[in-house]
Parts: sequence; C-alpha cells; structure tokens
Amino acid sequence: MLNSSKLIHSILSTPWAISPQHAHKYYANLSSLLFSDTPIPVVSSHEDSATEGYASDEYPYLVSYSTSGARISYSGLDSSNKGNVVAVIPVIGPIMKYDSCGDPGTDTIEAWVRKAGNDINVRGIVLNFDTPGGTVNGTPKLAETVAEVSKKKPVIAFVDSGMMCSAGYWIGSQATEIVASYRLDLIGSIGVFTTYMDFNAAMSAKYGNAKIEDIYSRLSTEKNIEFKKWLADDKAPTQDYLDTIASDFIAVVKSGRGDRLMKTKEDPFKGGSFYATEALDMGLIDSIGNIDFAMNRVFQLSEPSAANPSSNANSNHNDTMSKISLVAYPAILSALNMSAENATEVEFTAEHLTAINAAMVKTAGELTTTTTQLATKTTEAVQLTTDLAAANATIATYGRKPGADASNPPKGQETLNAENQNLIDSLPHNKNADELLGVK
Repeated sequence: MLNSSKLIHSILSTPWAISPQHAHKYYANLSSLLFSDTPIPVVSSHEDSATEGYASDEYPYLVSYSTSGARISYSGLDSSNKGNVVAVIPVIGPIMKYDSCGDPGTDTIEAWVRKAGNDINVRGIVLNFDTPGGTVNGTPKLAETVAEVSKKKPVIAFVDSGMMCSAGYWIGSQATEIVASYRLDLIGSIGVFTTYMDFNAAMSAKYGNAKIEDIYSRLSTEKNIEFKKWLADDKAPTQDYLDTIASDFIAVVKSGRGDRLMKTKEDPFKGGSFYATEALDMGLIDSIGNIDFAMNRVFQLSEPSAANPSSNANSNHNDTMSKISLVAYPAILSALNMSAENATEVEFTAEHLTAINAAMVKTAGELTTTTTQLATKTTEAVQLTTDLAAANATIATYGRKPGADASNPPKGQETLNAENQNLIDSLPHNKNADELLGVK
C-alpha cells in the first residue's frame, strides 16, 4: 500500500499519461496531504480483501463456462480444480506504480498478469479496462509484460463501458486484441504531460511566512533544470523531456498494433481521444462486443488451429464458440437442416460454421447461374422488342398505300357467286374432267 510520502512523490515527480481532467482531481488529494493534519486511512491489501466465491471488479478473478453456457466466476487466480478458465484482471481508475487508496498499482497488476500467464489452466487473459491513464512510472514495464505474455496465450484488452486512454492505451495496445464494449467508449489519448506547482508561497504562509529556499551544490548546475527553467517561464527543456517519453509511447503503440493501424484524416498520435466506432475505423481497436464476446475470443484464439493450423496439440476445449438460440434465423436453420424446436439452445461449433459456409457457397453459385440466365433472357427480350418495332413500322408503311383497306362485296354477292360456280361445275366437259382428276 502506498503511504503518504510515496503518494506525494508519485503525484509530483513523474510525468503523466492521463486525461488532464482526471489528473486535476489529484490536486485535492495533494492539498490534503500537504496541508492537512488528518492522516490518510490505510486500506487493507487486495489479498486480504478478496472474498472466496465473489468476483469483484477491483480484484482479479477466473471465469469458466458450464455445459449449459452459464458463466461461473471464482475470486482470485487459483485455478486448481477449475478446468480451463479465463483470467480477468482489472485495470480500473487512475494508474499508478504502487497500490494507492485501495487501487492496485502497475506492480501488482504485473504480478497478476505474470501469474495468469504462467498458469497452464488459464487459457488466456482479459484485461478489464476503465481508466483515464496515469503516471508514466510503471506503465512501460507493465506494457512489456503484457506483450510478453500475449506471445504465449491470448490477451484481450476489454474496455468496460468507459475508457482506455493514455497510459491505459499504452498497456492495452500490447494485447493480442482490443475489444470495446460500447460504441461511445473513449479510446486513445496517446500523449504525455506534466504539471508544475510552486508551493513556496503556500508553505511559507502555513509556517508563519518562513523563508523557503532551494540551494544546490556548485557541481549540480543541471539538477532540476527543467523545473528551474519553468520558474523562469522557459518551457522548452520540459517539452524536450516530454517529447522523448511521447516518442517512446508512440513507438510502443505502433509495435503493438502493427499494420492494423489505418491511415485516416485523424492522426491518433497527437493526443486525441476517439469514440470506439472511430477507433475501430482507425485500427486502434479490433472489435466492439460484450464481455462474453471478449472471453470467447480468448477461447477461439487459444485453439491450436488459431495459432498454428497444422498443430495437432490436444485441447480440452470442445471448440464451442457460444451457446445461442437460432430460432430467429430461419436461413441458418435451413443451412444446418435443423428444426426450430431443436434450435432454442445450440452449442455453436466450427462444424456449424462449415455447414453455413457450404450453404453460402452453394447459394452464391446458384445466384451466379440465375444472374447469367437473367442476362440471356434480357438480351432475347431486347431483340424481340426490336423485331416487334420493325414489324409495326412495316405494317404502318403498307397500311397507308392504295388498296390497303379491304373492300366488302355488295350485299347478296356471295350467294350469286356460289350459284354461278354450281352452274359451271354442271357442264358435261367439266364433270368428265373432274372424274378423271378424282375431284368430287
């Protein structure tokens, strides 16, 4: 636990990778530490405060899933007799190197990450973030540990409906993947700053206008040069110091995120914070989903096929991705040849995905064939339309010439013509000709 003197040291002596509005909240604590006679209460350690069977957001815990898909949580990091589990490690609130006021520091969090990383029963780790950032001291070391463990097993940085900013993103960027829980989660704030405060006047007033003066060795002309320059209104030395830290911060993020970082109109390395939807487009995070989604990603990424497709390593995990209801997805039910009665609670596996993929490939082939047939029929219809137009034009042309309109015979002409034909047929020479020709 951080005592008062160490807390003062942490606040005053180190640059911060934190959102300024959250850093300013420490000013009240600092004022209380410096000018109040009331001691800060001591909070018991995390190990003493943890309760068996109870998983708190402030302490690490383990998660497994029952055969029915229910989530089971265990406080602490003891994986004995719990099967394959996921370790959930909190990174909540302002980040400091040492435990402070009940909050774990980076040293404690790093120990948790290493313990989970070395536990063969832990399939992977979910770092549960909701932090504005914190001090630079301790942050690079924790980030390096996360990067190291992520080479052995999946580490998912999960933003728990809040923020993962500054020092938080410095750490989270080294995870295997970053998942935000909500589209308005804040991500980024990649930058550093420091705050100088001259307490000489305040301390002098508190102690009866006592004279306060800093005296340096003649051999220590560069000691505290940045602060002394600031007192003389020269910020350049301090900015040079901060630029070095910011450059390292940026290099670490680029190393962790790699080619997932996208070139957009927004430059993520100027200190801005972004909503999760923006961060997704920029490649600062990998996806948006809930805590179960993040844990499922651990199981998926920890499969031998995910890390090495040719691996035949044994696994107790049954390749089950999630237990869900498919009643509302008739097309998927059809692809799986499954009835709605049997689809209320389905163990969704890689075999299901293979079946759905095959159905989609078949549908895509049928769609291509139908599209080709439609194009042929469309061409034929165009030709028929052209032919019809040409025929109509011909009809219109001949219909305007003399004699185009049929004439009706005079009334009774049909009967007269029939009688004349009968008379002609009755002549003897015509009868003989008809007999010879076989005409009746």
